[in-house]
Amino acid sequence: MFVGKEIEDALAKHGYTLDNVYWIGSRDGHYVMKPNVFMATFGDQMYDSGYGSPELPMDLVMVMKDNSWFERYEYDGSEGWEYQFAPRVDNVHKGFNKIISDIGYQNMKEVQEENGYI
Repeated sequence: MFVGKEIEDALAKHGYTLDNVYWIGSRDGHYVMKPNVFMATFGDQMYDSGYGSPELPMDLVMVMKDNSWFERYEYDGSEGWEYQFAPRVDNVHKGFNKIISDIGYQNMKEVQEENGYI
């Protein structure tokens, strides 16, 4: 897989282009490149995104101009980009009364419903 092709595919999947990327670099912001410089430097490099150890740095992120971002993921030996965005408050939001689940592996709605809190 070419690094540049993988980036373009990940962006397109979520309706973005390289023009929407603010910067690419390490999650802590210590290593940063403008997207056009990153693509010119690394876009044609090929790597194996399939099973095995991740080859790209796991703290590599693409920060978008709208403050969303893409971060690296690894699952069962394969790697790629995962889209992330800051949570927003729903126009019709509710308070909550419980955060500890009696069952486990539940979302907030399920925890609230567990004992009739909703």
